[in-house]
Amino acid sequence: MSLANTMRSLFNRAKHEATGIAQSARIRIDVRNLEGRRDHLLREIGRKAYAQRDQPFRIVTEIEPLFGKVADVEAKILAMKNELNAARKQAEEASKTA
Repeated sequence: MSLANTMRSLFNRAKHEATGIAQSARIRIDVRNLEGRRDHLLREIGRKAYAQRDQPFRIVTEIEPLFGKVADVEAKILAMKNELNAARKQAEEASKTA
């Protein structure tokens, strides 16, 4: 293998690894943001439930819509974590072949 081919191979490998690292970092940031949103919603549920503790039927109507929002955020978190795992596997495969 010539020096030029070796350099090209190393460059391509570094490029694939850098792309994978950047993609993983972006996904991790997105996951953290979603987890923060979920935590905010859960605190809001707790505050509303506590404020309406003497009126149990009102509690349900006040916080029921928030349950769906929490479920949506948790589904997005799971999807992003799956995407992160897929990106990691792709980066590993790319570094093996480069």
